[in-house]
Amino acid sequence: MAMVSVLVPVYNVAPYLPACMDSILNQTLADIEVLCGDGGSTDGSLDILREYERRDSRVCVISQKGSGYGQSMNNCLRMATGEYIGIVESDDLISRTMYQTLLRAAHRFDTDIVLSDFYLYWKDRKKIVGILQYDREYGRVIDPHGQHEIFRAVIATWSGIYRRDFLLRNNIWYSETPGGAFQDVGFWCKALCFARSVVAVHQPFYMWRQDNPKSSVKQTSKIAENTYREFALLTQFLESAAPDLLAEYLDGLTWRRAASYLWVMEQLEGEAATGHLLRTAEDFRQLRERGLYSDRLFSGKELEFIKRAGLCFQKTPEEVERLQLQWKLEEEQSALDCLKNSKEYRFARALFLVPNAAKKAIALAKDRGVHNLIYSLKNKAKCGKE
Repeated sequence: MAMVSVLVPVYNVAPYLPACMDSILNQTLADIEVLCGDGGSTDGSLDILREYERRDSRVCVISQKGSGYGQSMNNCLRMATGEYIGIVESDDLISRTMYQTLLRAAHRFDTDIVLSDFYLYWKDRKKIVGILQYDREYGRVIDPHGQHEIFRAVIATWSGIYRRDFLLRNNIWYSETPGGAFQDVGFWCKALCFARSVVAVHQPFYMWRQDNPKSSVKQTSKIAENTYREFALLTQFLESAAPDLLAEYLDGLTWRRAASYLWVMEQLEGEAATGHLLRTAEDFRQLRERGLYSDRLFSGKELEFIKRAGLCFQKTPEEVERLQLQWKLEEEQSALDCLKNSKEYRFARALFLVPNAAKKAIALAKDRGVHNLIYSLKNKAKCGKE
């Protein structure tokens, strides 16, 4: 039995896979097992995995053609023996001390889930993202039952570790739907609903690659449908397995859906954006009718988005497009008004006016100088005649 079982879903990531595997196997915590679920790669990724399996006994490859992300993850989870489960996407990297640090926190607080900050990672730079909203929330046990704000944490399933028996006991699995995107939404929300203790470490370890053009989050044609599907499956699961938790966490689950739909909206444009607004209007109308809606955790941004979506209900796409144009104009006017009222604008305006005023003064002085000269010459001429 390993201390941490690391699950690695793999599909056609050959250019990034060796660096990913090296970052896992070079962990300061040596007592790990690495379960790689290949979904039928055709670019040599499976050959790379087999070589790592041959060289390191901690690596186990599970290959199933067409398994998809969710099924690959579940195949690995079923074979895992570790006390805790970690997740690494096969085009990402992790810092050497990640699992040693997270496991230390897990044992110290005896917790179901340990989270951590992470990096947005590009080949030439990286940027830290905090998993939680406030510094005061780190380094202490959070019980989701009393602190629903934990649902506002950034969805980053791979930034932490999960107690394995906690996942199995509560039947927390990935949805095995077609495609390889957004199944982590359901896993994340189920884990938070069932958890009794969550701890966040205020350090970044995980490097989420942003420059892979084949990444699922860049496939804009699929993100909307995949998102709708995940929330529908999540609601079905909770209605069947834990209706009490569904009722308890209405605020967190509604916020998460609204925030995800808003994120999707920001990725779309044209007809796709119009269609998404119409779908959002219908989905949230149904949530209200079924008593599954609460906006207690909403910020002004989410409230405004859902309000606008509501205005689109039962309208034609053409009417929705006109509303979108109206909102865009209002936003641009609001941004312009804010700019005009800012100290920076007033200061810059003052700097702009100073040289203009000086130019006018110089021009006026010149103009007056010419008039004075003409007046003087006229006087001299007049005196000469006399």
